Amino acid sequence: MKNAMKSITRQTLLAALLIVATPLLAPVARAAAKPAIATAAKAARPVLLPIPKPRAVVTHHSVVIAGQRIDYTATAGTLLLYDAKHQATASVFYIAYTKDGVHDPARRPITFAYNGGPGFASALVGYRLVSVHAGLV
Repeated sequence: MKNAMKSITRQTLLAALLIVATPLLAPVARAAAKPAIATAAKAARPVLLPIPKPRAVVTHHSVVIAGQRIDYTATAGTLLLYDAKHQATASVFYIAYTKDGVHDPARRPITFAYNGGPGFASALVGYRLVSVHAGLV
């Protein structure tokens, strides 16, 4: 019985020492964690890539539809979007197909198709008819 009592007393004393000593170790643990926290904070920052310069690649093609040959131009390129300080903030990719030989290009019909990218596909947006005033586009 005495051995059991001594064992319980030792365990109780050890537990009490651990409880008292634990707060004393907190500054050491915090100091050791600071470099790890700083490294994690740097890793969590988004990497800002430089915005590419606007450019376009133009090719010429033709297609036969219902026996009629249609010549057209395909243009793939990027447009830059600017903020109020005229700093480029984004680059938007586009593809344009235009019929060659049109007498008044300002009167040709135009269609815009948007793709929101991963997580927001254009299929969810649906069709929209946008009224555009003359001179805005």
